[in-house]
Amino acid sequence: ILECQGLPIVNGQCDPYATVTLAGPFRSEAKKTKVRKKTNNPQFDEVFYFEVTRPCSYSKKSHFDFEEEDVDKLEIRVDLWNASNLKFGDEFLGELRIPLKVLRQSSPHEAWYFLQPRDNGSKSLKPDDLGSLRLNVVYTEDHVFSSDYYRPLRDLLLKSADVEPVSASAAHILGEVCREKQEAAIPLVRLLLHYGRVVPFISAIASAEVKRTQDPNTIFRGNSLASKCIDETMKLAGMHYLHVTLKPTIEEICQSHRCCEIDPVKLRDGENLESNRESLRHYVDRVFTVITKSGVSCPTVMCDIFFSLREAAAKRFQGEPCRPLQLPVSPVG
Repeated sequence: ILECQGLPIVNGQCDPYATVTLAGPFRSEAKKTKVRKKTNNPQFDEVFYFEVTRPCSYSKKSHFDFEEEDVDKLEIRVDLWNASNLKFGDEFLGELRIPLKVLRQSSPHEAWYFLQPRDNGSKSLKPDDLGSLRLNVVYTEDHVFSSDYYRPLRDLLLKSADVEPVSASAAHILGEVCREKQEAAIPLVRLLLHYGRVVPFISAIASAEVKRTQDPNTIFRGNSLASKCIDETMKLAGMHYLHVTLKPTIEEICQSHRCCEIDPVKLRDGENLESNRESLRHYVDRVFTVITKSGVSCPTVMCDIFFSLREAAAKRFQGEPCRPLQLPVSPVG
């Protein structure tokens, strides 16, 4: 999402942001830019990634089923919004829809687009009434052979957890040669999850990283293969768990429209600081309670990994003051 020009000004203000959705018959995955304050010509320069084939289910046996999606039925939808403090929510400014089948014919694809009203709601609008959006989209396809061609590599990667030292393993070396650790972590975690080998591998590379760490406060703070694999595992294994645990409470919070602003400077006329503080306390208590009661629902693979990390840290830093183990946080919600 590059930039916009000439966005509508709503109630004397324009604090725009964009949501980007890859939508189709069986999915609707949305991501969001940061809010740009006090401008109707925002410069976003934000990049978002979507994968067409995604894991669609998770079972307690750490088994993932993959469902091929019909690319021709997918579309990219960009919605522009004005961030509002009103209790009725943010104001819709305009949208853009691009079928993915169009992008497959020419990639990369960069152009300016006039924003459209939702569902072509207003026929009286001129083409530029809602402003315009500059967008760059890159669509890539990876063509692979049948799995038999990759069996030797697969077997080599699956043995990585048993290699001593783990830094000499095929999976670890793959993480070193890739430009970005994330590029190695995503396929590695999916392969290891499918064959039930993700726990021993993450345990091995995490233990090696812990042994190299001098300050316990910096564990897994770096851009390492271990931190990226933990992050990706939590995304894949924890998505359903996170939704089941938090979605009902989050939906209740969104629907109730109770103000929780406790910064006196930001209070609007008629709002009460103590009442807002009580609302915030109530919501935090609700979220904290459902989290603490969800232990039995936490995916086994995540519990096993966290236990292994705790053991490795306790062994490495014996005698150190007790500190919470800080892990990477995944935006899986």
